[in-house]
Amino acid sequence: MKTRWILATIAPLFLCLLFTVQTRTALADQVAETVAAAVGRLQARLPVRVDEHTTLVSVQAVGKVAKYAFQLNTLKQHIPPKWYSLQRKVLTDQACQHPVVRKLLKEGASYLYIYTDKKSRFVTNVRVRDAECPRGQ
Repeated sequence: MKTRWILATIAPLFLCLLFTVQTRTALADQVAETVAAAVGRLQARLPVRVDEHTTLVSVQAVGKVAKYAFQLNTLKQHIPPKWYSLQRKVLTDQACQHPVVRKLLKEGASYLYIYTDKKSRFVTNVRVRDAECPRGQ
């Protein structure tokens, strides 16, 4: 009798857990595929001059992460200190306010923006994830 009760109680829970894991895996795969497709479309157009100081030189998809590499046309020591926080705010705001990007963030994607100076020396990186977006957006 106890065996039937255990099977009747545990089996549905196990199936529910299994379905949840499979659904999450499928969703993760779908997000990774969407990120890869977007990156692939952009790669064909590189390099892209973003503004008078910045060029997008490469983009790649690593799982659910889209990595954007930018080169600045200045040296690291000439970058004003407030540029770092301003860049973080601008990139985060743009990602969180864009409907398609926001949906991908909610589904587990993230965006990594890497900056180097004109001598290809690391300047900074900015990672945007769902947790960085204001709630309600």
